[in-house]
Amino acid sequence: PRSTLFPYTTLFRSFQSAQLTAYLTNDLWLRLADSSNRQMATLAQRLGDIDGIRLLERVDVNMAWAELPSAAIDAMEKDGEVVFYRMGADRIRLVTSWQTTADEVNRAADLFEAAVAAAR
Repeated sequence: PRSTLFPYTTLFRSFQSAQLTAYLTNDLWLRLADSSNRQMATLAQRLGDIDGIRLLERVDVNMAWAELPSAAIDAMEKDGEVVFYRMGADRIRLVTSWQTTADEVNRAADLFEAAVAAAR
């Protein structure tokens, strides 16, 4: 007997193929990666200039690890406007995407600066 899932899986594979084709056409994936990497470079520069925040690694891609006062992290988690990953009491990981805007980067840096200042 023929599977009732066959038409669905064929359609799903076609959809995936169309997405992948669009992603690879005219180096779209490179432009998207470049955008997220540039936004992180800007965020890392801003965060690195804040007294009380220390970047733990050189930032080459769209991820950064930082150390800052745990009270500042607590405040940022409570606020919830900036999404990040807590990696310990005083360490976080930040990730930008192709959708991250310059306004969002600047807002995040401003919020981190205020949280660190309040934690002193």
